[in-house]
Amino acid sequence: MSKLLGFFKGIIGLFLFYFIQIGWQLLFIKIIGKNNLTLNNIILIVMEIILVIVFTLMNLKKLKNDYQDFNYNYKDYLKIGLKYWFLGFIIMGVSNAVISNFITNNIAANEETNRLLLINYPIYSVLAMTVMGPYVEELVFRANFRDAFNKIGFIVFTTLLFAGVHVFNGFSSLLDLVYFIPYGSLAFFFALTYVKTNNIFTTIVIHTMHNTLAVIILILAYLAGV
Repeated sequence: MSKLLGFFKGIIGLFLFYFIQIGWQLLFIKIIGKNNLTLNNIILIVMEIILVIVFTLMNLKKLKNDYQDFNYNYKDYLKIGLKYWFLGFIIMGVSNAVISNFITNNIAANEETNRLLLINYPIYSVLAMTVMGPYVEELVFRANFRDAFNKIGFIVFTTLLFAGVHVFNGFSSLLDLVYFIPYGSLAFFFALTYVKTNNIFTTIVIHTMHNTLAVIILILAYLAGV
């Protein structure tokens, strides 16, 4: 029964995650569709703040307990997190390079979407990708489902879920399915990190670090005209 309730909580979290984003953007779609860059950035940043508040309240007890634990054990947890992140990063980088150069001859649809967001909504994109996004995504895609599965089930389910969300973000052809490999590798090691440390702040920190590095790479690639 506890696992069923845990799964139900995770599904509710997923629904809220997308309902808030879609509803908020529909509410202001006429403004976002216009060229008021400053106003659009503010509207989207407020949306991210709402997501942060909603999922913080939804996981408040877990966050309080994990924060105390992380504050005491952060050195050990970050050693584990960095080790697994590095493995995931290498697999992700190599598989991305192989896929982009020899299979699709293009970048992942999710990466293309992120590039467009950085160009059109730079302030919002940087804040969302490097700070608020990783925090909310770790709560939605991992913390909310931790009590729904045993360790192996949790790793498998959240790996497929997290990778699937990123692969289907801007999905345009069946070839895009090969990007389950790079996104899945990162998702697998994030999930493994959470299982090993049993602390959501470990994956929040590692995810934030990864996304910050990714944003820096995207900005440099844009400036270089790549």
